[in-house]
Amino acid sequence: MNERDRKFMAVYDWATSLTGSGATRTFADGIVWLNGNGFTTSYGTPYVGERGVARVVHAAYYYVKDEMGLGEDGAAVIAKAFTDRNGAYAHE
Repeated sequence: MNERDRKFMAVYDWATSLTGSGATRTFADGIVWLNGNGFTTSYGTPYVGERGVARVVHAAYYYVKDEMGLGEDGAAVIAKAFTDRNGAYAHE
């Protein structure tokens, strides 16, 4: 499995765990989580901004939906796991 797929699968697994327990996380939390799990940007640098994490979450959603073939229902865990700073779902 390449690094991209490994990252998206990790986000999916994390989102599944979060939604299973009724929890959500912000993109700021995602910075800490991605860096803490050894993931880097496409440039090989640590994550520092919420926009980069938002792009990972967005891409992971479509990876699960389209490439894994789980559709919108399967990718919904990612949509429900991440919120903005105000608590609104980030994928809306």
